[in-house]
Amino acid sequence: MFEHRVRSWRELPLRWADFGALHRNELSGALGGLTRVRRFCQDDAHIFCTPEQIDIQIKDAIGRQHQCATIQLDFQLPIRFNLQYAGPLWLSPAQIMVIPVGGNSESYGRQVVEQFHEAGFMVDLDDQGATLNKKIRSAQLAQYNYIFVVGDKERESGAVNVRSRGGKQLGSRQTEEVLRSLIHLRDTRSNQNEF
Repeated sequence: MFEHRVRSWRELPLRWADFGALHRNELSGALGGLTRVRRFCQDDAHIFCTPEQIDIQIKDAIGRQHQCATIQLDFQLPIRFNLQYAGPLWLSPAQIMVIPVGGNSESYGRQVVEQFHEAGFMVDLDDQGATLNKKIRSAQLAQYNYIFVVGDKERESGAVNVRSRGGKQLGSRQTEEVLRSLIHLRDTRSNQNEF
């Protein structure tokens, strides 16, 4: 489940749990109240986290915070399944969304997607039939770091119109210049979101 797509440090700690009935054949003399019973529901949880995140706090039914009583660290599961997450500070699973404006710019949008994909970026193309504002809003809600809007003007000049994750418009930039800047941010593991 963890490996079905690329994971970022921003998603961690990632918590999955299931609740199942557990049966124990306790002797009748060993039973006591709610602390020693024959059948109970147990939440079996798996928390994927960085080494710096290991201490887990839980809330009880009346809102009190407690440190979880039984934490079992499993270093073998990540090793045996080769589980990884992307850790450069600016990186997230949703890096770039390319939004073509109009039918004529869709092929150019696909060309931009391919160019950035070949450079190792996670890039998607929004070819849905929504309005431009809806496409931009959807990409912002999906937390894409950069949104590239491409239209006829950008296609003719070999550029992309860049918006950052925070909604700041960085304007029209040459595609090669943007590619070089993002490669620099990635390789230096920078936390900047403007270039």
